[in-house]
Amino acid sequence: MKLSNKYQQFLFSDPIGKMTALLIAYFLWYYVQNFSLEKLYISLPVTIVNAPENKIIDSTNDIAIRVEISAYEDVSRRIENLRAIIDLSNYTTGVKSYPIILLNLPNDINANITPEFKRISIYDIITKTVPINMNIHSNNTLTNITYNPKEVTISGSSQIIDQIKALTTDELKINNPIQSVISTNITITQPNKVLLDKNSVNVTLFFNQTNYTNEVIVPVKYVGLQSNLQISFITNMYLKFVTKISNIEPLLLESYMSLDFSTITNTGKYNIPVTISTPPNVHLIKPPTIVPIELIDPSKTVAPIKRNSTAEKDEFDSFFDESILKEPSPLTTEIFNTNITTDSSDDSV
Repeated sequence: MKLSNKYQQFLFSDPIGKMTALLIAYFLWYYVQNFSLEKLYISLPVTIVNAPENKIIDSTNDIAIRVEISAYEDVSRRIENLRAIIDLSNYTTGVKSYPIILLNLPNDINANITPEFKRISIYDIITKTVPINMNIHSNNTLTNITYNPKEVTISGSSQIIDQIKALTTDELKINNPIQSVISTNITITQPNKVLLDKNSVNVTLFFNQTNYTNEVIVPVKYVGLQSNLQISFITNMYLKFVTKISNIEPLLLESYMSLDFSTITNTGKYNIPVTISTPPNVHLIKPPTIVPIELIDPSKTVAPIKRNSTAEKDEFDSFFDESILKEPSPLTTEIFNTNITTDSSDDSV
């Protein structure tokens, strides 16, 4: 096929200009492919190597650096084995800044790291024995404290251990102890980066008791109960109290609860307000303010309801399972009569 004069003139006219254009295009392509600068930023963890034995090494926190990589081609596949280390072969005891070194970096790739140095503390491991101080608080007079052990052996960095003169226990608070002698274990407070050869102390506390804590059964008075109504059951209730030992006898003789029914005229379940009477200087612990009571018509016979499981109990019934109506724990002081009985029938109104 023979080219027309028009195409021959286009192809063969100005051959020097056309060759120059082709050379420029090739140079631009080659530059883009091989000489375009690429930058990459990565975060790289730092590993400590050649660490000395029997030393405490504290780098404050985990070490990581920011690496800026520059190259004229795709570098991501060429830095897969890149590592950063701190070599402690020539360490110095104390605090010192050590250089961070990049490994497996190709020669034709430039990299800048931030930071270039890391401060690291290196100290000897030492052991010593220090006394234990008790941290105990009580609103009763402590006449004596005995505990064992009285010392504890600690180990760790010489920088920390040298500054510790004694250790203390966790705080122990004992308010209104029931007994004059109490034995318990208290945990020793452990400082950071310090090892202890034991974690707790057995302590015995001797009190000059001024207060006494326990529970007491008290009679119940029914105020304003209509003659055509009857409580489904009659019971005594208990109160938990704190008082001086000298107040115990008046407390047992004079305390009672009053339930006011004066506004109730029909059968049903009610929350009845409670009034509690105790001698002076008696502190009640979480005394009840209301008591759920069921009133029935005494002229009618009420068949008992059979329950198949405790899950069927409603909130009203559950009150009587775990409430002020349960039996109190026995009195623990010998001077008290633990077989106290009260009769509320004479006090009913």
